[in-house]
Amino acid sequence: MASSQKKSSKIATYVFFDTETTGLREDGHKPTITEMCFLAVRRSDLNSTEEVQRVVHKLLLCLKPRQEIQKKAKELSGLSDNMLEVESTFDAGLATMIELFLQRLPQPVCLVAHNGNQFHYSLLQAELRRVNASLPPAVLCVDSWEFFTGGTLKPGYKLADIYENCFNRRPVTNRAESDCTNVLAVVKSRDTDFMKWSKLNAKRFQDVEPMY
Repeated sequence: MASSQKKSSKIATYVFFDTETTGLREDGHKPTITEMCFLAVRRSDLNSTEEVQRVVHKLLLCLKPRQEIQKKAKELSGLSDNMLEVESTFDAGLATMIELFLQRLPQPVCLVAHNGNQFHYSLLQAELRRVNASLPPAVLCVDSWEFFTGGTLKPGYKLADIYENCFNRRPVTNRAESDCTNVLAVVKSRDTDFMKWSKLNAKRFQDVEPMY
């Protein structure tokens, strides 16, 4: 019944989500979030002709990492351990802030992240579980990478490549807010298809397995 109800309800708000981290999960490294952005737009704004949305809701935060940022991650994001030394870590207070932010938006809410299923969602879930927190059970999520590729590994489907394909210019990347804006822009170029696809493919965030 819950699944049927989810499929029959139109998503009211799309929340574009991205993270910068201490690195990738490789060679035993368990990444933590150094920057995160939630950028929310109404369903009706996805098919507007405005290049820059006027009505947006945004939560953008930098976080003190719990371990040293790897060299490659520093080069990509421009964030260093020294820069983040005085920031707060991912704690229960931040988890509550995220929950309240999402609850203020028109419901139902659906997160949208590029490579969300393989990285961003499982990492966020791991950070939440560590502080004994969770997102509201009605929050949905989709992976924009799967929308553009059909879930099949293909060359040329990195976010920057898709963006350049759509707009004939390279985007600013490896900044959480910029990447949210980039995903929003490429999704808007396929607005009707994306809304139909997301309705069929959205899953509950609470069903995402934590990265570690």
